[in-house]
Amino acid sequence: MAATMAASQRHATIEHPGQVITTTRALDGLRGVAMLTVVAYQLGAPGLPGGWIGVEILFVTFGFLLGRELLDPRDGGLTRLLVRRIVTGAAVLLPVVVAGLAYAYADAGRLDRPVVAAAVAVLAQCYNLVLDRATVDHAVFGNLWIVSILAQFTVLAVVAARWFSVVGRRYTTVLLLMLVGEISVVRVVWLGMGGHADSVYLSSWFRFDGLLLGLAAAAIAGVLRRAEADWFGPFATAGLGVLVGAVVLLPGFGEWDGPSATVVMPVVTVAAFLVVVALGSGTAPVALARLLELAPLRWIGAAWASILVWSRLVALVLGGGADGWAVWGGWGRLGILLGASVAVGLVAHELVVSPVAERLADRPSPAASLTRQ
Repeated sequence: MAATMAASQRHATIEHPGQVITTTRALDGLRGVAMLTVVAYQLGAPGLPGGWIGVEILFVTFGFLLGRELLDPRDGGLTRLLVRRIVTGAAVLLPVVVAGLAYAYADAGRLDRPVVAAAVAVLAQCYNLVLDRATVDHAVFGNLWIVSILAQFTVLAVVAARWFSVVGRRYTTVLLLMLVGEISVVRVVWLGMGGHADSVYLSSWFRFDGLLLGLAAAAIAGVLRRAEADWFGPFATAGLGVLVGAVVLLPGFGEWDGPSATVVMPVVTVAAFLVVVALGSGTAPVALARLLELAPLRWIGAAWASILVWSRLVALVLGGGADGWAVWGGWGRLGILLGASVAVGLVAHELVVSPVAERLADRPSPAASLTRQ
């Protein structure tokens, strides 16, 4: 955890007259809030019917942080960035896959082929593409489709960034807007024709718009920082209001018709985009930034991927049930499930993921080695 937080400090603070607003720390805090909202929703916490929108916030934030690295590819360039992301993702997934297989074997007395197929799909980073296959058992690895989407998007983004470096960055914004528009139009047509929201949102091609908006947010935040703009704060306040209202008022995931989702989902994604741009540019309200900088939220945000991938298995082991995330005996036991998921995720992050990330960050790049020679 300490290594992860330390590695992100080079973009940590922006000083404006009379105030100091942190960017990376506040974004980690935002990811922490989103992660807690998602896990609490999946565990069936009352009062959070729209808690699933935390996934949208995580996607936009991921796109922003990736975009910032793509715009400023230090420490070995784009190839090094891709290797670092892939290896770190493997460090997140491998322990939970091994533990999940052990749980499945202990529960059934054998390893069925669908469980093994799910484990292979997870490690191959294509789990989101096999969710509709009846030959794959999703009871243990239900949450890990999100990680597959992020891995696929990272590869595509790095390849696109290398292409941009050849043909020039002037086309970057145009291409991003075209991709966002194309994906949104396909989604609108699908949902408008009565397609189910689950079918759309469990497919990687229909979740890339939030990630693409995150990339665009990185570029826009950079422009706002260089211009020392201080007028974007109200947009962040409005976006935050939309997100809070969505968490409290929206129905559960997939519990609405196509036309409603057509309108609501783009609004939620854009609201997350506004908040991320404000935090990333240092123009967010100071009170919001200070709240998100609280250490527990930043720790959870830095380890969000580990918490997410372990949360379902933890709930299964503690009796949450293989067929869902119903509240398990009231608020007390719900708190136990949520706390255990966070604790196990933090420990896995600290013992496995953080050392791997630190080692990759300390390893000199080939270019740096040639320079020294």
